Amino acid sequence: MGPRTRSSTPKKETLAETATQSSTKKRRTRSLSQGDKSVEASPLTPPKKTTPILDSPSKKSNNRKTSNPNAVTPKSPSTQPPSPSVDLMVHRLRYLRHIPSAILCIKPSPTAGKKKGNPSDTYVAISRQGGSIELRSARQKFRVLATVAGWSSAAIHTMAWTHHRSLVGATADGTLVLIDFQRGHFRNVTSSGGGQIHALDSFASHHGDVSCPTLVAAACEDGSVRYFDVDVQQEADMNMPMPVVSTIPSTGAPILSLALNRFGAVSKEKRSASPLVGATVFVGVADGTIRRYDCVQGSSWRSIFRITVENMGRSIPTRVWVLKSLQDGTLVSGDSLGHVQMWDGHSGTLEATFNQNEVKADVLALDVTREENKVFASGVDSRVICIERSGTVTEDRKWVFANAQRPHTHDVQAIAVCYRSRKKGSGGSEILCTGGIDTKLCTFAVNDFQRQRPHTLFPWPVRSPIVIAPERRVISIMRKGSIQIYSLAPRPVSLESRLQVTETDTFLGTVQIDSPFNLSVSTICADGKYLVVGNPSNLLLFQLTYKSGQGSSNAQIRPERLPFELPSQATIVAAKFLRNDRLVLCSADSDVLIVNVGEGERNISQVSIQSTISFAPDDTDVPSMLPHDEIACSSDGEWFSIMRSSSEKGSVQVFKDVDGTFVHWWSIPELEDPPAVAAFLHTDHPQLVVVCASFAPYVFDLEERSLSTWSRGVPFPVGESLPLSLSNRKDYPVRITVNPAAPTQFFVGTHGAVVAFDMKKKFPTCCRDFPEGSTEHKKRKRSVSMASMASDAGGTEEKDINCTICHRYNAMLFMNFVADDELVIVEQPWLDVVATLPNALHRKVFGT
Repeated sequence: MGPRTRSSTPKKETLAETATQSSTKKRRTRSLSQGDKSVEASPLTPPKKTTPILDSPSKKSNNRKTSNPNAVTPKSPSTQPPSPSVDLMVHRLRYLRHIPSAILCIKPSPTAGKKKGNPSDTYVAISRQGGSIELRSARQKFRVLATVAGWSSAAIHTMAWTHHRSLVGATADGTLVLIDFQRGHFRNVTSSGGGQIHALDSFASHHGDVSCPTLVAAACEDGSVRYFDVDVQQEADMNMPMPVVSTIPSTGAPILSLALNRFGAVSKEKRSASPLVGATVFVGVADGTIRRYDCVQGSSWRSIFRITVENMGRSIPTRVWVLKSLQDGTLVSGDSLGHVQMWDGHSGTLEATFNQNEVKADVLALDVTREENKVFASGVDSRVICIERSGTVTEDRKWVFANAQRPHTHDVQAIAVCYRSRKKGSGGSEILCTGGIDTKLCTFAVNDFQRQRPHTLFPWPVRSPIVIAPERRVISIMRKGSIQIYSLAPRPVSLESRLQVTETDTFLGTVQIDSPFNLSVSTICADGKYLVVGNPSNLLLFQLTYKSGQGSSNAQIRPERLPFELPSQATIVAAKFLRNDRLVLCSADSDVLIVNVGEGERNISQVSIQSTISFAPDDTDVPSMLPHDEIACSSDGEWFSIMRSSSEKGSVQVFKDVDGTFVHWWSIPELEDPPAVAAFLHTDHPQLVVVCASFAPYVFDLEERSLSTWSRGVPFPVGESLPLSLSNRKDYPVRITVNPAAPTQFFVGTHGAVVAFDMKKKFPTCCRDFPEGSTEHKKRKRSVSMASMASDAGGTEEKDINCTICHRYNAMLFMNFVADDELVIVEQPWLDVVATLPNALHRKVFGT
């Protein structure tokens, strides 16, 4: 069997001045295909005539012959083919196989304030099967703020937040850790002492209960419940295990679930003696029982009652996988028979039972709203059900089945209700988040669950694992424990014919890293000679030697590790080469290291730290103490910037080379929204473009330390002047690149679109979509009224349109230029991800 070849029809991308083109002009398609990588060359603008937005006659009426000879038929204006603003040759790669992992747990941070207050924004932590943990902002369209790579051998399957917004996680081997998003690793690693930890809970998760702000309860394999104190404030205590302050003796069988609560008031004297006095815990035991324990004195616990869950004639006990305790005493349980049951938490009597599915598949996750009048549950059957009761406090508040949706294709393993505040802090809403084996995160508005379709967030990374070496024309992709390097096809002189290249010819080699930690940092220099790889515990520098030439079937690389040591206790969260011989490292402690890499005596490469730049962070709130993990460099190597994303506000710091030494030059002022991406323009005068999470672009003149002329013409905040097609988007910027051949143009990428801006024109007031008949364009026309679209485009000529949104590409992992007018886009087809998923639960469908 010969080598496998794959190809796709190539096209050439043209970001044009207008959205119209003569229908009589024929399109030519030419290509150079490389495996699943294709070099595209075709016009981007659709070959359609312009039609009026309002009162446009139908196609049928235009072709109908009229009986009135005096009837006047409107004549459409003649259009000329648009002159393109830039022609791009696009390498479209689809074979790198970046397969995401399943979602194991979703935990929103506790909201500050009382039930009727206005809580602050919510952070949502999501753990995945491969060991990584994501921190997302509910306010910013669930944008990823930080990621912890985690351990390669153990995933975090359950988590809990404390009052100080510290996140605690547990692995399947019984290890308890404190998840540090600032340093990107786990600390205070503690053995449970009771085997595997099946569930975690904290008092802070229940309406901001501050009576036990740092205590976390763990349900252990040996049948005990252990309370750990996670109050770690001093730097010296970050490597110490978390102490156990109280233990409920073993029940004789593993505890699979637990729920904490506190009923009634406790005197200050009793609470000062022990913060656990008055606390209640419900546990679901593997022997088919639900038990309640109350802390009555000191750290001693009293068993109040035991409930035996019906097993419906099965020989094995019913497993209670999840419990939730409400403030009115109601206990909600989900079990292995597919039941969601409501119990009286004071007497232990059953109040109501609901079937989550018809095949008695396990219920794995459930959560309740802040007002505790709605319960959402799901499990092995991906059906998400809503059970609700009246919001009025009456004696007969009966629970009723309200609605159900099926947003996922496989098991739903995590459900969480989080609070999303508005930007200006006036009110907010509750959002339901669901996730599971199919790796997607689906969100619903709780108040519109019955009518609203879910918004799906696909698991594509915000920080791209792919880096390009434009001079060598190679790309590297970071896996969990290795770096793979591929070559790009040489730039063709002509695209008159299709050239197929086997996939094996593009693969150059793998750099394998033997470590218990997943990789978190990777970069390669422009000439492909040096490769930097890092994890939370170490940073490695390699010199790559390319053998047998580039692009041949025998091409390979040979990595050689260079001696390099970081300062003690320095954790590197970002790295980027300024030039081929100068490296910028950003540590978790807000230190910037400038490293020189070059050949010394006897042609042996030498590595040395040239300087260390320190600056004080401007935040004191623990969750906003996220690291500066994005680096942007100018093309001449004289400037670079570091950026930190946050929920409240971000930070962009600019550095300049002054007489061979980099100094801190400027702190970009706080913008209307946190920054999402930043890049240097290829202009003679140094300019930095920063795009906020709301797509608002700002261009800064670095020499003058002020806004550029292009941005000064727009009133602040810029987001209020954005076209509706940008401000109403449900995604957010994750990529930005600048064409070396057109220094005033920059391209902002999301995971499903590319937005092109041109600074030669005024700030955009209207955007065009390409292709015009794309799904995104149709969705926008349904969601935005025709009157608002008319006002958005009113008075704007086609030649003045300065924003083009291209929807041709989807699931984009990477976007950057390799040369003038030569763009590389890496995609991950969703069908390749679906092919790796296990079989879903078989359901009987009506009619089959």
